[in-house]
Amino acid sequence: TFFSRSAKRTTILESTVIEEMPQSRKTRLRQLCETRWVERHDAILTFVELFNPLVTCLKSCLDLDKDTSTSAQLLLNSMAKSEFIVATCVMNQVLAVTKPLSVHLQKIGIDLMKAMSLVDKIIACLDKMHSSDDSFALYGKRQNHWQKQLIPISSSHV
Repeated sequence: TFFSRSAKRTTILESTVIEEMPQSRKTRLRQLCETRWVERHDAILTFVELFNPLVTCLKSCLDLDKDTSTSAQLLLNSMAKSEFIVATCVMNQVLAVTKPLSVHLQKIGIDLMKAMSLVDKIIACLDKMHSSDDSFALYGKRQNHWQKQLIPISSSHV
């Protein structure tokens, strides 16, 4: 809502995304839908994809009016916390696994047997992710992504 409440902030975000990621088809953040998991995943995926331009944009907003500057600083402080970054990465991974089931369950006239098969596959995949000895794979993958913005991530939070 920080961006959707202001055309000026939305324009700054769009121009920052175009400048930093000209290949991206996404230039705006999506609203986080409370009930539709497919849209929730898309919102998280977009947030992760646009993280670097988003940080740049929020830093630009620090030079605007007092209310905007204060809100931008609060958002930057929250985004800089390793707990936030790890939680976002984990949510992105889990929603990526559950998205096919969400898409299937939103169809009209769904096949219950196919849905149950998808549930079994998702449970197996999540169990594998949970029991994996490679617990730092997710950490390392995203650390590179966010290091560009000079946000250190402590491995003790993973």
